[in-house]
Order: sequence, then C-alpha cells, then structure tokens
Amino acid sequence: SLREQIELRCEEHSQLTPRATAFVTFGNLKARACALSQTSADGGLKISSRPAPQPRNIYWPNMLRGRSEIAIWLRTLLVSVVAILVIIIFIPLVSLAHKIATLEQIAIDYNWLSWVSDLPGWLLAAIQGVGPIILVTALYAMVVPVFSCLARCSGSELKEWIHIKVMWMYLGFLFVNGLVAPALIGSISPYMRALFDHPNIIFSDSSYLELLTVGIP
Repeated sequence: SLREQIELRCEEHSQLTPRATAFVTFGNLKARACALSQTSADGGLKISSRPAPQPRNIYWPNMLRGRSEIAIWLRTLLVSVVAILVIIIFIPLVSLAHKIATLEQIAIDYNWLSWVSDLPGWLLAAIQGVGPIILVTALYAMVVPVFSCLARCSGSELKEWIHIKVMWMYLGFLFVNGLVAPALIGSISPYMRALFDHPNIIFSDSSYLELLTVGIP
C-alpha cells in the first residue's frame, strides 16, 4: 500500500524531505477525502492540499527539490544580498556611461584624454549624444539575465513568483541607478574633486562635511 511504501522510504532515508510536493489525481471525492484524512505514522502531520497550478506556470527544478521553510528563507535572503551587491556594482558603470555626454569637458580636465580634441566634430557630437544612450541601454539589458538567474535560485516554485521577483529587483535597480545615484553623484562630484585637488581643506577651520552636504538635494 501507499502507507507501507512511505514507511519503507522513511526507514531507508531516516526521514522524508522537510517539504515535499506531489501531484495527485483522484477518481472521486471519496478517495480525495480519504487521502486528506490520513496522517503519518509517528509525527501526526496532516497532509495539506490546494488546487494544482497550471503546469506551464511551474518551475520544475525548484518543485522537484524538497526544501524546508528555513532553507527557502535563507536562499531568499542570500539572493536579496547578491541583488543589492549587483545594484551597487552597476552604480559606477551607469554613472560612467552618463559622463560620456560631457566627454569634451572631461578631456579638458584630464590630460590623458587630450586625443578627444582631435576627433572630428561630427564624431565627437555623435559620441556625446548617442554614446550614453547606447551604453546605458546595454547596461540596463545586461542586468536582466542576472536578476532572472537570481530569482530562479531563490527557490520559488512558480514562474509567476520568479517574474515578480525579477520585476522588484529591476525596479530597485532603476530607482538606485536611474534616480538616486545620478542625483547624488552629480551634486557631490564637484565637491569631491575640490577635496581631491586641495586635501588640506580637510584640516582647515571650515568643515568639509558642510561643503559636501551643500550639494546634496
């Protein structure tokens, strides 16, 4: 019987997977009610049931791996930390892409970019006008597969939840790299450059922290 098979597997593997999932089709309501009334031999844990999702909505690699609730929460926490690190790593890359719009001015400040002034006017205008758009678009597209991989590794059993996690991670990426980081970097960078060029200002009577906070919106 089914109970004997379960007990046999329990003896072979010491215990069942903390969280196991099965799809069962019953021939009638009586058989379903009988199955739901069964309990395990020792633990007394009742079987819970719910309507099965659409097969195309199931991410089977996660469904086939039984995991405890603690393991799922730990995986979700780890994925969240990695997603935050990815967002932080992309901040300087996206900021650098935006800076290309002022490439001509940057070339004046840095001698190793003096070759920029030798470029034809139409080419320099194209680089400053189209370059940032292409690079930012490429960076925004690159991060989507990374978030998709992280969402699949989070342990979600439904593709619907995987898509929702990708959406939230990408929303956080857009908020940080598209709004917060450009505003802060754009306002603080002149003061950071002043501190870099004149480090003795840190030891002067005026507070350099006040100098930095002036540019923060």
